[in-house]
Amino acid sequence: EGGGGSHALCTALQAGDESNVRQVEITRGDITVHDQRVVHGSGPNSSPGWRRAYVLAFRTAEMVREERRLGFSHSHNDTFKWDAFHAWKVAVDGEA
Repeated sequence: EGGGGSHALCTALQAGDESNVRQVEITRGDITVHDQRVVHGSGPNSSPGWRRAYVLAFRTAEMVREERRLGFSHSHNDTFKWDAFHAWKVAVDGEA
């Protein structure tokens, strides 16, 4: 199983969605606050040090069940279930 250390879920974009993308730069000590519907992420860590984060995740039981069904848990200690993810992707996109 691979994944290159990523723990990303995907989303299907609609026409015009990219015009709504906002890049928000944060620096050491900053915080972000958003709900589970905000697509968010960051680029690669180009520093020699670790990227550290303190995450508080308040999700509904329904969301946790859906994430686990897809093999996703937000834990870097878990093994991602790529087969479940690819099956979901095919169902959403209609292609392999």
